[in-house]
Amino acid sequence: MKKLIRVIGARPQLMQVKPVWEKLDSMGFDQVLVHTGQHYSDELSGNLFRQLGLTPPKYNLEVGSGSHSEMTAKIMIAFEKVLIKEKADGVIVDGDTNSTLAASLSAAKLNIPIFHIESGTRDKDKRRPEEVNRILTDHLASLCFAPTEKAMVNLTLENLEANSHYVGDVLLDTYIDSCQSMNEALLDRFEIQSNEFNYMTLHRPENTDLEAEKRFLSILKFVDSLKLKTLYPVHPRVDNLLQKVTSEHNFRNIRFIEPLSYYDSLTMSRNANWVFTDSGGVSREAVWSGAKTIMIFKKLTWSEFVENDLAHIALGETENLEPVLSELYSKDLIVDTEKAFSLFGAGKASEKISKLIKDFYER
Repeated sequence: MKKLIRVIGARPQLMQVKPVWEKLDSMGFDQVLVHTGQHYSDELSGNLFRQLGLTPPKYNLEVGSGSHSEMTAKIMIAFEKVLIKEKADGVIVDGDTNSTLAASLSAAKLNIPIFHIESGTRDKDKRRPEEVNRILTDHLASLCFAPTEKAMVNLTLENLEANSHYVGDVLLDTYIDSCQSMNEALLDRFEIQSNEFNYMTLHRPENTDLEAEKRFLSILKFVDSLKLKTLYPVHPRVDNLLQKVTSEHNFRNIRFIEPLSYYDSLTMSRNANWVFTDSGGVSREAVWSGAKTIMIFKKLTWSEFVENDLAHIALGETENLEPVLSELYSKDLIVDTEKAFSLFGAGKASEKISKLIKDFYER
């Protein structure tokens, strides 16, 4: 049977591996997992393999940090060697990271088919490296798998419809499977009750870099002003900025906690009154859980939620988001989870993707 190389480089990509992997495994495909090391720590990545029941990667390229070009080049050089050694028949990539593009470029140079999960998402800003990564990867791919109908429209507008398919969001498949493993005892651990707290995640550079201090502070001030206490698991990359801000300001209604496991984060989203996040994954999981959600982005992301009145988005370049967030918070939300599921494929994405890959090799 054909050998497929599955490439991951960032924590969100790990959460999309298992559903498709299991389906392809049942079809007899030989699969090899490669972690580029773009974002890797045992706390944020290693534990997740164990939580999701995944075998650790056969290869960790350990590229580490660097400029976008440096990181992409390092991955290409190292990954090419893996492709040649493993005699790969295909490469599966997810999303829009530097790992996604670098692996795709290496495969394309060797004429190896590329299968791109989460194709067609666009924010229409080519100044952003993620937008460049996703566009180039889609145009290199042999098969593009769109998570939403809107993403499929984007692919059609770029004349990629012949190789593109609307399949739904693999993350929803993972979410549905993971609901059975949520840790409801977590609420007792933090002495909170369902629907009587808020949950926040912030990690994007645009919100948490030292240069974004005013923007970060305005978000914290808004959250601190709310009646309900907000739990905020702090990503390691935010530590320095948070230490600076908390040394100058006192936040009485925010509880800063250690990073949570994937299942614990799902539990928080499912039980929170409001969720405030700049994570594409957490925002989708929160809406699927029925939580009232405000997404905090500079560019419109996952607009399907906003267009269908399933979530709010605090959008724009402004340094002071406090009035924007306050206005959105005043507009209550009633989340239709059935509609949210339907917009993202209703949990059938991995089944469709695996069949399309199988058909690709049999045609």
